[in-house]
Amino acid sequence: MCLILIFGFFKMLYQFRKFFLLGLVLLVGCATKVPAPDYSYLAERLPRNYHGIFRWHGESAEQNVSIAIDDVFFDAEKNIVARGTGTYLTMFRETDIDIKIAIVPETLRFEMWEKSLDGVSDFITDGSHIGMLSKDLKTITAVWTTRGTGQQGDLKLEAK
Repeated sequence: MCLILIFGFFKMLYQFRKFFLLGLVLLVGCATKVPAPDYSYLAERLPRNYHGIFRWHGESAEQNVSIAIDDVFFDAEKNIVARGTGTYLTMFRETDIDIKIAIVPETLRFEMWEKSLDGVSDFITDGSHIGMLSKDLKTITAVWTTRGTGQQGDLKLEAK
């Protein structure tokens, strides 16, 4: 009887061994870190100057827009962050702005915020542009949405 129990114990241990080894392989596989892709080439290739137009939805007047990127770096979430300055030019005035762009390198989707440097009270900065960079990084297309009102407009810029 004891021999049968010992044999049964070793048989169970042998079968358990398969699951133990499988679990060990899975654990080691999951614990191994896969290195994050290196997107530094995108930050290096990002053009530093763009020019184009902005137009509010429902309006025909276009505003000429220029931006110059002065600094590019990676944030803690591994997004590319670009900072710089820009200008909106309408028939009535020129408005200087600071810009900050956060780009998700895997998708080239971005969000861009603006801040008026002139302190112009009717220049709307309560919102952001959300859009895409083209694969060659030379075209920016985005939609501005004002947080307070939901008013939207289209931005299209090309690298200079």
